Amino acid sequence: MTEVRRKDVEWLGSTIRDLRSLPEYAGPINELRENDEQNRTYRLVYVATFDEAVYILHVFNKKSAHGIATSKSDQEVISRRFEEAKRMHAERTGK
Repeated sequence: MTEVRRKDVEWLGSTIRDLRSLPEYAGPINELRENDEQNRTYRLVYVATFDEAVYILHVFNKKSAHGIATSKSDQEVISRRFEEAKRMHAERTGK
C-alpha cells in the first residue's frame, strides 16, 4: 500500500456558501463549487466524515448550462469512489 502523506488544506478564494451537500446524495458527500471569470462552474466532491482523512472523490467541470443536476457518468464515478473511500477507511481503522 502506498504511504499516505498528510498535508494542510488552506482555504482560499471561496466562502462557506460554496460548500453544499450534493442533492443526488443524502449524508456525508459534499461538494465545493467555484465559478471562474467565464462563469464556468467547477465542482470538487469530497467526504469529510472519516477521522483519518478527507477523501476527494471527484473534481470536474459542470458541462450543463442550466440546472444543478450532476451527470450520470459523474454520479457513477462519485459512487464508486465513495465505496472505495469507505473500504480504505475500514482498512485503516478496523471499523
